[in-house]
Amino acid sequence: MRSLARAGTRPKPVMNVTPLVDVVLVLLIIFMVVIPMMSQSVTIDLPSIFNVDPEAKGKTDPFTLSLSADGSMYFEKEQLESDRFMAKLREANQREPSRRLVLRADRTARYGDAWFPIGNNPQHPLDTVARFKDGLQRLHQIAEQNGRDPKSIGLAFYAGWFDETKTIQVEDGQRHLMSGSPAQVAEDIAALGELGVTDLVLNLQRGTLEQSLASMQHFADEIRPLTR
Repeated sequence: MRSLARAGTRPKPVMNVTPLVDVVLVLLIIFMVVIPMMSQSVTIDLPSIFNVDPEAKGKTDPFTLSLSADGSMYFEKEQLESDRFMAKLREANQREPSRRLVLRADRTARYGDAWFPIGNNPQHPLDTVARFKDGLQRLHQIAEQNGRDPKSIGLAFYAGWFDETKTIQVEDGQRHLMSGSPAQVAEDIAALGELGVTDLVLNLQRGTLEQSLASMQHFADEIRPLTR
C-alpha cells in the first residue's frame, strides 16, 4: 500500500456551507417579517372589530386612510392637511374607482366634525324626533366637555328604513320618524332641519329598477314640494 506522503497528496480543507445557509435563511425570514412592519407610516392602536369585512382580500390591496392619536390624517404614507383631504380622495377614486378604502383610526383619537347617526340602531334608537333631540343634547354636552363648540359639528341623518308605502310605529305606539304620509314625512324633515340637520340620506332602493325609479319620483313629486 502506498502512503499518502509518497503519493504526494495532502488533506485539503473543505468549507461546510450548511450552517451558513441556515443562518442566511433565518435572517431572510426575519427581514420578511420586520420590513413590512417598518414600512408603516404611522402607528395606530386599532379598536376591536365587530363587523368584519367578509371580503378581506380583493384583487388589489385597498387604499389606507389612517387617523393617529393626535388627530393627524394619513393617506397611505402621506400626511394630509384638512384642506387637501377630499381632493386626495377624489384623485385616488378617479384613478382607481374599483379599489377599496380601509380606515385605520387609533382607539384614543378624539376627532369629529359631523354627527351622522343611523336612526334605527337598536342599541341607541333615534326613531322619533324627541329621541333624536335627546341624542343631540348628549352630543352637545360631550362637545362642551371637550372644549368643542357644538355649533361647529355638522349634523346628518340616515333613514335606511324609508318606504313611502309604510307607516311604522315604535314600541310605545308613536309614529316612526320618516314614515307615514307625504305630509308627515315632510313634517319630520322640517323638524330635523330645525334641530340643525343639513344632510338627509334615504334608502330609495327597491326590488327592481322600475320600483326604485318610482320611489324616487314619488319623493320628488309628493314629498319634496312640501319641504320648501
